[in-house]
Amino acid sequence: MCGLILNSALRIVEACLQGTALVIIVHRKHHRQFPFFLAYAGASALISTILTVMSGLTNQERWFKLNWASQVIYTVLGILAMHESFRKVLRPYFLGKWWFHLLVPGVVAVVLVLCGWAAFRKFPGRGEYWLYFTSYLASDYMRAAIFGLFAILAIFWRARWQPCAFGVMKGFGFYTIVGMLADLLRSDFGTKMDLFFRYVPPVAYIVACLIWLGAFLQREPESRSGQTGSLADLDEILELLTRLKKARE
Repeated sequence: MCGLILNSALRIVEACLQGTALVIIVHRKHHRQFPFFLAYAGASALISTILTVMSGLTNQERWFKLNWASQVIYTVLGILAMHESFRKVLRPYFLGKWWFHLLVPGVVAVVLVLCGWAAFRKFPGRGEYWLYFTSYLASDYMRAAIFGLFAILAIFWRARWQPCAFGVMKGFGFYTIVGMLADLLRSDFGTKMDLFFRYVPPVAYIVACLIWLGAFLQREPESRSGQTGSLADLDEILELLTRLKKARE
């Protein structure tokens, strides 16, 4: 009973923080630059509310399917939000490199194939278990791979600091690494790590929500054109270069 109450309390906190982030993003007009993160925040607030209301569901099969579906939504929108920030920060350093747009999709595809193969070997001929195991493994590994690639490229290029985009990546990176650590400890130490496995990842997600809130509350650095809140001048330059390239062809 205490566990159910604590889980519900954590979900309520998550919903409130993501709802607050949603309001801040719209109020500060960041939704134009981060539409996928806006969708992620909105879905997260809604899903946390639904799971809290449905937490007393006695039908375990329905609860399992509901929880699995919510994780799939989290994963898809989360990856799209990370890709959004990935491109926003790093695109200026890969001008004219068409393969840059394939980096994140390529990483996602490789991770999906590897996780699918691992799931197939573990659960041959058992479709539902194979699908669940694949999505469960891939969700963490995809986010971790995207975050790792982003960190390497941002450090290599000494990428210009953008509070919102970097904050989005840091939040996803933090709670993903903590979640993977919880899985590792659970697999190594078994039921001894049940409390850590059950409660530390949700707390880490709340910390990630605070990271996102802090990021979107900050002012974006001014661009050379004197505008704040975006790198609009870079976007204009990119568009101009594209037009010039087409004109020469």
